[in-house]
Amino acid sequence: MNRMKNEVDAQIRDNKLDAVRIGRSQTKLQHYGSSLNNQLSATEHCTSTSLIMKRQLTV
Repeated sequence: MNRMKNEVDAQIRDNKLDAVRIGRSQTKLQHYGSSLNNQLSATEHCTSTSLIMKRQLTV
């Protein structure tokens, strides 16, 4: 009986560690996703600004 309790305790401990790892991974993904969105926004801004300037120079 004691052996079974130890195995269950070990599984619970492993599950808690997995949950922490998953939480950290999700946090990192959210961070990188946000960073990527910011980079894309900056790229779009630079592209649209350069097109406007190019258009003004050719007019």
